[in-house]
Amino acid sequence: MVKADVGTVSRIDLATGGLTADIEAHDLSGDLGCSGIGVGTDSVWTCAEQAVVRIDPTTDDVVASIRAAKVWSQGRIVQAAGRMWVLSGNGDQLVGVAEADGSLSEPIVLPVPCTDLGAVADIVYVVCEAAGRMLRVDPAAASVSADVPIVGPTHVSAADNGVWVAAAQGVLRLDPDSLEPSLTIDGLKVGFFGTIRADDSGAWVRRVDPFLTRIDSGSAAVTRIVFAPWDGGGDVIADGDRL
Repeated sequence: MVKADVGTVSRIDLATGGLTADIEAHDLSGDLGCSGIGVGTDSVWTCAEQAVVRIDPTTDDVVASIRAAKVWSQGRIVQAAGRMWVLSGNGDQLVGVAEADGSLSEPIVLPVPCTDLGAVADIVYVVCEAAGRMLRVDPAAASVSADVPIVGPTHVSAADNGVWVAAAQGVLRLDPDSLEPSLTIDGLKVGFFGTIRADDSGAWVRRVDPFLTRIDSGSAAVTRIVFAPWDGGGDVIADGDRL
């Protein structure tokens, strides 16, 4: 599924590439809308203004709209510890939306305003571009468990092999325990209009140009570049052997 600025979430058939549904998540008339999409256990989650919207993927219906005061700039709604997580306030609070009933957690106060999220193994990672920091948050303890200085971090994605960060100098992979850099690809700039997606063997980088770049986690080599006839930014997600 793809979230569009016009307020719809589009379902695309992977076998044919055809559009099978346009789900109206919100009406953009007169407002700036929002950015953000994520996948939970049995639902697709997006946003409408400051609300978090739950979509039933079996019926393509919007089944809930929850006033979570989500910031507009957060591009990924991530899953951890049975909740979908969003940044609220001015980006200095982390709030969990329960998948079971839509109830909101107490806000976890962050030391600085932040912009985007990643998650793995019930831990949430938060990048804070203006402050030059990445935070590790333990939802069970409702606290920040690590605070790492990184220059210009814009996006984060976590997997078992590490925490991948798109930053000012390039792409970094941090050790998940120490959060020390274990790999650096200098000069691979992602920017605000791109993103990064980690998996067990590496990461995909989505940029304006080129369209997709593959990094191998073992060698740090760029192993594939995918070109496409589009010059805009966007996100990337993996589903089995498809992107």
